[in-house]
Amino acid sequence: MSELKNNNSGGKEILEKKEKKDSGTPSKKEKKTKSKKFKIPSLFKKKYRVKKFEKKILKKLYVPGDRNFVAENFNYTELSEPEKKDKKTRVFFTGKALKTKSDENRLKQLSKEIKKQHGTVKLLPLGLFLLVCIGIFGFFLIFGNLIVEKVLVSSLEGIFGAKAEVSNVRLSLPSSLLKLDRITVANKDAPMYNLFEVEGVKLEFNLLELSRKKVDIEDFTISGIQWGTKRTVSGALPEKEQKKIEKKASTPPAFVVELTDKIKEEALASLNTLNESFNPKLKLEKTLAELESPGQIEKLELTGTEIAGRWSKTVSETEEEILTFVQEARELGDTDFNKLNFEDPEVSISELRKLLEKVAVVKKQGASLQERALKIKTDFESDVATVKAEISNTQTVFNADKKRILDACAIVNNYNLDSISSILSETASVMVGNLLGKWEPLVSKVSSFVIQNLKNKDSKPVKETKKNVIARSKGRTFSFGMNNKPSFLLENAFFSVGSDPEKDSGSNLYTMLSVKDISSDASLWGKPASALCFVYVNGMEFSGEGTADFSDSSAVPVLIKADCGKIPVDFSIPGMEFISGLKGNLNGNFNVSFDNTGKWTLDFRGTVSQAVLSSGDLGESFFIDLYKQVLAGITTVDLNVIITGYQTDISSMSVKSDTDKQLVSGVKSVLNSELEKISASMREYGEDYIRSLEVKLEEPLSKINEYTGKIQELSSKLSDSEKLLEDLSEKIQAKIEEETKKAASGILDKIQVPEEVKKLEGLKNLRIPGL
Repeated sequence: MSELKNNNSGGKEILEKKEKKDSGTPSKKEKKTKSKKFKIPSLFKKKYRVKKFEKKILKKLYVPGDRNFVAENFNYTELSEPEKKDKKTRVFFTGKALKTKSDENRLKQLSKEIKKQHGTVKLLPLGLFLLVCIGIFGFFLIFGNLIVEKVLVSSLEGIFGAKAEVSNVRLSLPSSLLKLDRITVANKDAPMYNLFEVEGVKLEFNLLELSRKKVDIEDFTISGIQWGTKRTVSGALPEKEQKKIEKKASTPPAFVVELTDKIKEEALASLNTLNESFNPKLKLEKTLAELESPGQIEKLELTGTEIAGRWSKTVSETEEEILTFVQEARELGDTDFNKLNFEDPEVSISELRKLLEKVAVVKKQGASLQERALKIKTDFESDVATVKAEISNTQTVFNADKKRILDACAIVNNYNLDSISSILSETASVMVGNLLGKWEPLVSKVSSFVIQNLKNKDSKPVKETKKNVIARSKGRTFSFGMNNKPSFLLENAFFSVGSDPEKDSGSNLYTMLSVKDISSDASLWGKPASALCFVYVNGMEFSGEGTADFSDSSAVPVLIKADCGKIPVDFSIPGMEFISGLKGNLNGNFNVSFDNTGKWTLDFRGTVSQAVLSSGDLGESFFIDLYKQVLAGITTVDLNVIITGYQTDISSMSVKSDTDKQLVSGVKSVLNSELEKISASMREYGEDYIRSLEVKLEEPLSKINEYTGKIQELSSKLSDSEKLLEDLSEKIQAKIEEETKKAASGILDKIQVPEEVKKLEGLKNLRIPGL
């Protein structure tokens, strides 16, 4: 069609392009043919005005070579532009290009083709065609409304699964208009209520394009939509057996799962690190686990317990013997000399001798006990030295550990919060990853639709002309109007629900959708499809616009821009303990674009106002309390989400938030003001632990001191008893001497002093060293 148009408007330019001829000398054969006479068709013998020649002759030749051939045989090619515009100028046949017999035959054939292109009207076919048209028109005039009503009711009931009613259908073919006064569709889950109700539908279509098996909707308007209105009759349909369709659980892409799992793992590690840094107990546990003093004290306790157990039995047995010795010594010490018979010297001396012998026996027992006491003391001093050495080593280790504890209790001001520097961005990444799992089927369908249109655009067939074949048109085809519209075309559609809040301040609901130029062939129609949408519900706003251009010249086939405001959101982020939930009102804008290669990008930039950030089970610690305090103070969260993909696959995902800086800054501010409290709490905990070690360290010493006291007490009792026996022995010796003096001097020589007494005399100055 475009070629024909060019030929009609620019035929003069084409005809002016002559074929270059060889400048060589013509052969004898050519000279002979030039002298021949050719028969010229009568059509070409006439003289024509320039415009008539172009209209009657040239415009009826559709092959450029044929047009050039005919023009060269007329003086048309020799005329200048001013001559062609002059009405007096005539075009006549010259025959310059007529050289051979084949040229003559070609000229005759072209003349016949031009003569055939005369319009003729056959009455019988025309009458039959008109009769069929009238019949179709009459049929639709009588039954069209009923057919449209039945088709609409059946389609709506099949889609929504409940009764549908259509009122006052008016189909007008002459005006290409379809109107409906009311459409009601029941709610299959609540049959006594309507799912929706439409007050009016208007559809304007192109009847001419419909006759060409093309759908061209010039205007489509739906108005007065209402939701959930009551019904007087149940809208339930008879039950039909439906096939059970198992819905496959949608999962996010593998790289999203891997990314979110990694973020969750890193977040848990960050939590442990921060708890250890700012929780006194957790921070000291690692230090306390590396201390050597608890093991050393335990070793000291074992040594002390072993020594104490051994000396407990020894001291107990020795104590019994010493107590017996002390009792006997006291009994001897309490001897009443007045009861002895001193009237008879022999008797008195005999009694004194027996008493002296008894004292000697007791003193002998005391000497044996003294030897044992010396050995006990020696052994005990050796054990005491061992324990004291262990105590000294333990004290050295304890002092070193005490310093380590106090050093661990010191808080450094240059603490590191890098582990939570992007915690909100990471949490939002997990949140978006979970949403991608839910939206993946929709993303895949939209991408598939766009990619299919891109493929269709690239795979449009290109007609190629066969070489060496001359194709001539046998004449024009009659058509009414320009046939330049695709098989499906929706030029304009408009839907609205409720009243515009800008015009009605009391409006709580308004929805508007406007769609234009949706076609099955954008290149043929020449306009991209576009849509405009606005939704307002109780203060919540959403507006968007988009274009879809699948024409050959489009570099970005799909471009969607949308804005949203005050949309309530409530996200739960399982597995993220730092931030496990986000509530608030979403505000922002997003752009979606596809390029010709199949790459697509979704870019969202917005904020969540009146935000409420919640955390999971983080336990109880000083840092966690501060973190929750800062988290509760954040009321605005900004988000920047970029998702890219290729065809139906999602390639990458990036989520960032500047609110991370606000969170870290808040935590730093609170920590700086609370550092001294943290340090004091840690010192208190460390000092309590040190005191507990000191108590354990004192227990072995107290046991050793306890047995040292007992041994010293027994030694004191033993010394007192020995002194008592010494005094008694001296008294007995003095009494014997006194009684002997009273007796005859000769008798004193006869008294034999036993050897035991002599030994006792030598023990007068005996002392137990150290006792």
